[in-house]
Amino acid sequence: MKPLDSNLRSVVVVAGPTASGKSQLALDLGEVLDITIVCADARQAIRGMQIGTAAPTSDEVERIPHVGYAIRDPEFDYSAAEYAETTRGLIDEIPETSIPVLVGGSGLYLQALFDGFSTDVVATPAEVRDRVQRMLDELGRLAFYDALVSIDPVAAERYADMNPRRVQRALEYYYTTQQRLSDTWSQPRRPAPYAVTWIGVDQTDTDLKTLIAQRCTRMWQQGLVDETQELLNRGIDPSSHIMRTIGYAEAVDVINGISSMDDARQRLLHSTWRYAKRQRTWFRRDNRYVWLRGDRMTITHEAHTLINTIRDAGRS
Repeated sequence: MKPLDSNLRSVVVVAGPTASGKSQLALDLGEVLDITIVCADARQAIRGMQIGTAAPTSDEVERIPHVGYAIRDPEFDYSAAEYAETTRGLIDEIPETSIPVLVGGSGLYLQALFDGFSTDVVATPAEVRDRVQRMLDELGRLAFYDALVSIDPVAAERYADMNPRRVQRALEYYYTTQQRLSDTWSQPRRPAPYAVTWIGVDQTDTDLKTLIAQRCTRMWQQGLVDETQELLNRGIDPSSHIMRTIGYAEAVDVINGISSMDDARQRLLHSTWRYAKRQRTWFRRDNRYVWLRGDRMTITHEAHTLINTIRDAGRS
């Protein structure tokens, strides 16, 4: 366990798969430590998407300070580079007496924040995003990936799993800049000037599936369909990237009569579980994380002890 650099500001990351208990851990830590919870979830940063993203409630925000949530309108893209710049500014505004605790499951955003990002990364114009989305819809996943192979074989090799979102981002970058995304990977990057304690939260497959099922049920009960309808009412295209977010895509199909509520519930469960497994794969590749698993009391105690131990080692 590596001690923190006492000359840098201490921050804590709480990451892991969806529904594993990250947000609850942060709230519990806030009862014993002076912290500010910082958004590390790409969708919880978007206004009007509280229910479908399990964003903090007003009561939770009153209990513990939260920053970075519901700060972007759904009409506009929020890239990892923009997130990193915005969140560094938010952290710098947090009083020195309070520990910033980054909470979320957006691994790419956390990577951009702490490890730096290329200065060539740019926001994608709406027309380019729509064009690439149509390519995916019309070509299918395999031919969509082949398009990237022909344009940027280096990126295609890295994205050999053919993850549609990663392939999509690489194609969007090319059609926006006429340059290959892989060319930016050798550009100098600006790591964040923080001393980070990396905490990963996970559960057994059985427990995580149960937690996911409970969360999905709450979303429908709390009004996921109504929240989705409100987004559509403000003019958000139902085929847009933001509305393809897990939960909202299923709700759109219910609204349009494409799926029954029962079918949509089952699809949401399956989609969320697949997403959780992808998050696991992403975070497990990063050996900086200390992984915690178990009930709420056990995780909170272990996290609290870990934070204090690393901070004390940095002071000595």
